Amino acid sequence: MKKAETYEVEEISAGVADDCHWVSIGFSSSIEKQDVLHVVCALSVDAQDRKLGHDSIYLERFDQAYSCYSGAEKISVGLQDIHFALNPEGGKALSLPRSVSFAVPPRLKGWSAASRIFKRMSSMECGRVVTVAGKTSPTSRSTRSRAKRAPG
Repeated sequence: MKKAETYEVEEISAGVADDCHWVSIGFSSSIEKQDVLHVVCALSVDAQDRKLGHDSIYLERFDQAYSCYSGAEKISVGLQDIHFALNPEGGKALSLPRSVSFAVPPRLKGWSAASRIFKRMSSMECGRVVTVAGKTSPTSRSTRSRAKRAPG
């Protein structure tokens, strides 16, 4: 099994297509100088998607030969990094270790847009493996508000 790896993000872009949210992470690796990891989350899934296993995040590197559905156990987006915990199938399909991180340099163009798209993904059915730092659930937000109003 490969050791954990960390790459520096050289460029990042994100957006919404007709049927999905997407983030493309550009980096340099030993197999491709201008490598990329595309993270794609469908806006909606149906029974057929679920049956085919297409109800999860789709990951693809610079070529469809390095791609998979359901390859990530968890995608954690921090303030300046993105960490992927891949399952064995995801690691093999993407030719990456099961633990791979991407360090985001300060003031990287496109990072704030990518963070917003990851946050949107985290609320979608196929984005259930995505977590974003600083995102609070409505329940935790209302609990915190009540605690602030409590007499002291």
